[in-house]
Amino acid sequence: MKVNVLGTVYRIKYVPSLDSRGGETDFYTKIISISEQEDVPAEFKTDNLKEMQRHVLRHELIHAFLFESGMDQSSAAHGAWAVNEEMIDWMAIQMPKIMAAYDSIVKQRLKYADADTMAPAA
Repeated sequence: MKVNVLGTVYRIKYVPSLDSRGGETDFYTKIISISEQEDVPAEFKTDNLKEMQRHVLRHELIHAFLFESGMDQSSAAHGAWAVNEEMIDWMAIQMPKIMAAYDSIVKQRLKYADADTMAPAA
């Protein structure tokens, strides 16, 4: 599977394991790897692997977008916000909610715009 990230094509691969990590992005080979979690002990595996993989994919895509836009590092010598895993996770977790809120606004605006164009002339 391929995805366009700001004009750069990344390949998405599902791999058996990544040393207990959910995913990784290689900015130089342009490959995003998502783990099938075969190396994770049963007691630590999620009951919903596909949902976890969707979250990891969003997380890794954010890393790719930051890298391709030149924002993968900040001016801070240590603890750069753009590589802070908590910040990336926040973005990955909130992205669907932000997009749902955005989509609801766009749909409302389209509905009102359609109503305005269909209103009889005075």
